[in-house]
Amino acid sequence: MILSVFTDYEPSESDFPIKCMKATVTNRNADLKHGDYMGAVMALGIERDVFGDIIACPTEAYIYVTDFMVDYFTDCLTDIGREKCNVSVMPDDFIPNTGEKFSEQHIIISSDRLDCFVSAICRLSRDKSAETVKRKLVYINGSEAKDPSKKLCEGDKLVIRGFGKYIIGSCDGKTHKDRLKITVKKYN
Repeated sequence: MILSVFTDYEPSESDFPIKCMKATVTNRNADLKHGDYMGAVMALGIERDVFGDIIACPTEAYIYVTDFMVDYFTDCLTDIGREKCNVSVMPDDFIPNTGEKFSEQHIIISSDRLDCFVSAICRLSRDKSAETVKRKLVYINGSEAKDPSKKLCEGDKLVIRGFGKYIIGSCDGKTHKDRLKITVKKYN
């Protein structure tokens, strides 16, 4: 992981050895997801620590890589899923316009416990949801979740590996069986 914080001086390129790569698929009708891009990058046989965020769109993605991997990505990343792609290096001052995009879903849960949220979002049983937490696949606000009975609040960010990233929204009341109706936003 690389983090650079600058206060009193202008950073040089060696202070921040990361480049933004743009992978564009040639099929403009493609509908690729983050997992498609991640799978293509991981299929290159590289270690996870040589690339960072992937900002995915249906026909292009921005992939942050360490500067010594630029040539490798440019030469070897030729396909995303079943789609051919072109890879280019973006200028150092480039910042992609991500405009966080969400889709809303409404879930009904019996309580505000973590395992209830995981169960409803992933459509798993409560036992499998608790197992997912114990397998270290769930994160709350950036920290690994350890307790399936942890209470979640509005605004909490929930990452469930293999299922996505969510923001817990407001409680929209209760059902006639006294269950909670919750709005959840999923990052697209």
